Amino acid sequence: MILVPGWMWRRGPVGRGAGAGLAAGVFCGTFVLLEPGSWPGAAAVVLVVLSLFSGIRVARCTGRLWPEAGP
Repeated sequence: MILVPGWMWRRGPVGRGAGAGLAAGVFCGTFVLLEPGSWPGAAAVVLVVLSLFSGIRVARCTGRLWPEAGP
């Protein structure tokens, strides 16, 4: 299940993907940064990679499952 706030629906599929992907990347990248013994570069890699993959997935899923929810 994807929980997308109402203000994010008005942004279109690209905006939804960017917002959700960035949120997931920051959230998980922070956990990697807080892990003892990890280096900041690992957190940056997690931020970039997870933001891209999660954003693309959210944009595709929301556009496919709810096409009438477009802007």
